[in-house]
Amino acid sequence: PPAITAIAAGPDNSTYVAGTFAGTLNVVPTLIEPEVGQTLHSTPATDGDPTHAQDVFIVRYDGGGSLVFARVFSNVVNGTETATALVVDRFGSAYLAGASTAIDPTARVTERAYITKFDGFAGHQMWTRPIPRAASTAAIDHHDNLWLAQGGAKLDLSVYNGRGKFRQTLPVATPTDWLQRAGVITARSIAFDRADNIVLSGAATRVFD
Repeated sequence: PPAITAIAAGPDNSTYVAGTFAGTLNVVPTLIEPEVGQTLHSTPATDGDPTHAQDVFIVRYDGGGSLVFARVFSNVVNGTETATALVVDRFGSAYLAGASTAIDPTARVTERAYITKFDGFAGHQMWTRPIPRAASTAAIDHHDNLWLAQGGAKLDLSVYNGRGKFRQTLPVATPTDWLQRAGVITARSIAFDRADNIVLSGAATRVFD
């Protein structure tokens, strides 16, 4: 079934929603009076397996709840897409982080993570960049830089400018011995205060011997 996995607010009180689906997805034209609206179609899998036809959707509603655009994003033909983080800049452009899992005819699985920028007017894809690991949360600082938090065995913050150019990766130091020996570290949210200080929340799963 379709699933909403990320949501963000725009500078004009609009709402951006991203998630996954396979097959068809009906996007209602208004949030106030739902009815049959725009229909999105995922990319059919060439191997015929419907579970290999999962794509990502991104939808924008204006402040009054009316549909502005609905788009499908797909990196692979046979495989699945996931949307893991969504953030909107002060111009209304949306940045969607996710990952794709491609399955070839020999059942070999290839996983890739990415960040994609969409314009806020019609939802056209502006660029896509590969990233080392899937980002679990994202934020825009006051200089219009995009920050991605990527967890796992360690926690990193990757920084890109608005054109998708990589700037730097900052490792996040774990403050205690307990966290340093954690099995998995997950970033839940990232934000900036008025002085551009980073506020980061997350969780760690300890692995006991």
